[in-house]
Amino acid sequence: MGSWQDLKEPIDYIHNTHKRPIYLFACSLGAICSTLYLINDKDTPVRAATFYGAPLSPINNSDFFDNSLYGFYNWILGKNLTETLRPLFKDVNKYASHDQIKSYNLLLTGAVAPTLNNVDEYVVAPMFGY
Repeated sequence: MGSWQDLKEPIDYIHNTHKRPIYLFACSLGAICSTLYLINDKDTPVRAATFYGAPLSPINNSDFFDNSLYGFYNWILGKNLTETLRPLFKDVNKYASHDQIKSYNLLLTGAVAPTLNNVDEYVVAPMFGY
């Protein structure tokens, strides 16, 4: 769950059902997954793609989130994202590995601060494998 391979089945299904090329639009993290899908799936029926708000270079923006307003953006965005994701983890746990669940729980239980950096380190990186 949570990788570029997850896109292959629905894209192939839509393509095979409707017998026409696929045009892909994706935002944010979905744009990252879609980019990885297009790079890795050499037989894709996708003929064109548009990505919006893809965080392709988050390291270049990390200084802003870490240092603006004494780290307030980093904390508030991480806190809100953690609370938004919290109800979804019961479903994610069905598909995630033991190590992924262990990592997610560090954030959810408060063992690490709910910052944007920690959401990335303890949830996004393990889920998407980078």
